[in-house]
Amino acid sequence: MAPRRNISAEEFAKQRLRDPDAARREQQFGEARRRVTERHMIASAPILAELARAGFRFETLNALRTSGIQYTAAIPILLNRLPKVEDNSVRQSIAMLLAVPWAKPIAAATLICELDRGGNVNDDYTRWCLSNALAITADETVTEDVIRLARNTRLGKAREMVVLALGKLHDRRAVDTLLQLLADDAVAGHAISALGKLRASRAAPSIEAFLTHPMDWVRTEAAKALRSIKHRPTKTI
Repeated sequence: MAPRRNISAEEFAKQRLRDPDAARREQQFGEARRRVTERHMIASAPILAELARAGFRFETLNALRTSGIQYTAAIPILLNRLPKVEDNSVRQSIAMLLAVPWAKPIAAATLICELDRGGNVNDDYTRWCLSNALAITADETVTEDVIRLARNTRLGKAREMVVLALGKLHDRRAVDTLLQLLADDAVAGHAISALGKLRASRAAPSIEAFLTHPMDWVRTEAAKALRSIKHRPTKTI
């Protein structure tokens, strides 16, 4: 396939003239984006109002997330609102707001409940956002739930982040589960990364087998994990 080249504004205009449907598609795309933005603003308005009453005055949830402040007092509000929100874009915004160290461990239980919800409550990206937040906020008090979710293939790619969450749990059960997940091609590389973070010395022989894995990033994770284990091995888990 020939590489794509940059085109000038004049060439782009000529292409649009040759494609009479281009303008219509652009208009439809723009209208769709506006509808999504409008739904997001309507759904997030009550949350922003409650946050404002608590002293967090921002026009959008993303503005709070990128403000640079440690919004510890906002966490309970966000946790209370998350199960009540149906709009996926707002659920994603809340999950990203919860993906911070100061939401640990209080946010973990709610995130697990939201990942457990069936039906069409969460789309793929929402599940990923929830799982990413769980990877940051989980601790040993939710070990059993994280193990259960890590084995739940219905989570799709979001399961990768749950597997990484196991790497934060200094519990023999977490290591046992990660060793089992090495046989699961969908998350084996993430299991290796988690075992490396735990520096579980008993995992080293199993990880060594991945040094010749066909995927480069998996080989890299295996080498990194083995270096971490060799430098500071943990034998208690």
